[in-house]
Amino acid sequence: MNSVKKIVLSALAFVAAGVVFAATIPELTAPVMDTANIIDNATKSDLNAYLMAVSEQTGVQVAVFTISSLDGESIEEFSMKTAEKWQLGQAKEDNGVLLTVAVEDHKLRIEVGYGLEGLLTDTKCGIIIRNAITPQFQDGDFTQGIVNGVLQIVSVATDGAEIATDLQQVDEDEGLDDEVSAGWLAFLIIVIILVRAGILPIFLLFLPFKFASGHSSSGGGHSYHSSHSFHSSGHSFHGGGGHFGGGGASGRW
Repeated sequence: MNSVKKIVLSALAFVAAGVVFAATIPELTAPVMDTANIIDNATKSDLNAYLMAVSEQTGVQVAVFTISSLDGESIEEFSMKTAEKWQLGQAKEDNGVLLTVAVEDHKLRIEVGYGLEGLLTDTKCGIIIRNAITPQFQDGDFTQGIVNGVLQIVSVATDGAEIATDLQQVDEDEGLDDEVSAGWLAFLIIVIILVRAGILPIFLLFLPFKFASGHSSSGGGHSYHSSHSFHSSGHSFHGGGGHFGGGGASGRW
């Protein structure tokens, strides 16, 4: 009787452990689910916006999931379970990808949906992990490693599609260049006039103020954005019903 009781208790403990572990997979609320808190906030915001844009413009859904520990489960099982729960990708296209990073285990995996296995092959996933991600992880730079990995994953998974981002900054920079050119032309004309009038030395005293005021006016209302500052329409991010069959690659650092 005691042996039967032990078996029952062991079985219940096993089931309970499984339930607790399953609860560690959160609901998908954003492309970047950084539960291990290893990505800096600014980059996390940029990545979320970028991956939203990728989803909206190409249908390909790429998500990042960081966790502290696998709690003894293999990275392959955990990644597959997470990808299936989130159903990344479109239902009939199965074009989802999940990058999973387990910090304490020093393991990561790229999980690829059925529909992308022809583009994002196991070999390519392995190359991305070895060349773009793990070198940064080994240096302790999780943020850069994840950014490198995401950009390469998106490039391959979308077959090199160009993702439209906010071009406002480009227009502002071009306008600023025009203002600077016009300013220098006016400045040269003034210098020529002053040289002919013989009062250039006095004018030189005011050059520092000229440059200071010039930088101030050209920068008024102008904020610099990194080339990795991405913007999307603000739609919510959720899985579209895609399925996974174990394609992808795993790695460690």
